[in-house]
Amino acid sequence: MQPNYFIVGAPKCGTTTLAYWLSQTPSVFMTTPKEPHFYAPDYRQPAASIQCNDREQYDALFDEVTDQHKAVGEASTHYLWSEVAISSILADAPDAKFVVCLRKPSDMVRSMHEHHLFWALDNIPNLEKAWRLNEVRRTGRKNPPWNPNPAKLDYAKACAVGSQLDRLYRLVPEEQILIVLLEDMSQKPQEVYRQVVEFIGGEPADIDFSRRNVTRRRRSNRVHAMVRGFRHFGKGRVPWRIIDLVHRINESRNTTSSRRASQMTDEFRAELVKFFIPEVEKIEVLIGRDLSHWKN
Repeated sequence: MQPNYFIVGAPKCGTTTLAYWLSQTPSVFMTTPKEPHFYAPDYRQPAASIQCNDREQYDALFDEVTDQHKAVGEASTHYLWSEVAISSILADAPDAKFVVCLRKPSDMVRSMHEHHLFWALDNIPNLEKAWRLNEVRRTGRKNPPWNPNPAKLDYAKACAVGSQLDRLYRLVPEEQILIVLLEDMSQKPQEVYRQVVEFIGGEPADIDFSRRNVTRRRRSNRVHAMVRGFRHFGKGRVPWRIIDLVHRINESRNTTSSRRASQMTDEFRAELVKFFIPEVEKIEVLIGRDLSHWKN
């Protein structure tokens, strides 16, 4: 079964929550795993994630599709970032529907940095310091050796969602694109849910509107980085049961649901907002919506 809708991004913008809503809808099929990233060979998943690298493996994700599923899709959040994914999708499914979740880019930077810290994909706890190294880290320098995507640590480019959206609109007819803002998902979830389901061709249902993938944090990023390094360099040298035991202890003891956000100075926060104004203005033009509050 060929998918007929794709949630293509952006990361840390509510895609996991939206996928959870859709997965509860009888007329809608959502893959497990949520993010196969089959159409984005330029994006490599971290080792702990599952990525489909061949057609047979990808097609098998849809083996459980039945006649009740009117909308069949997946939610790979880096398709929007990828330079090849959208064209590849269109080659297989020219009439596919594309759903894009967005948020204020400067907030996206902070959330993405926290996500990378949690998984030790970034080893610089201070966001401002990490931001200053954007260009350097694209080359792979000053990065953890187990991060498969050094380009994702260039937060300026990774969160340039206006430019990424512009590329999508140049490739896909406007009537096949639906933009969802994270703030709307929070403020009017039922309305957003119904809009998405009807757009992709499904039928809305009574579902649980709770959020998913709420930011978690490490009690100690340093300890987690040490454990990640042990797993990376110990593979093939240390018995797997020991590596797995250390990993499980770290996950159970070194994780917190604290909502404490990364600290930023007012000056740096203003710098981030100003930097992304051109990106926000591109989004405003493309979706025809005033986003002045994203520029303040």
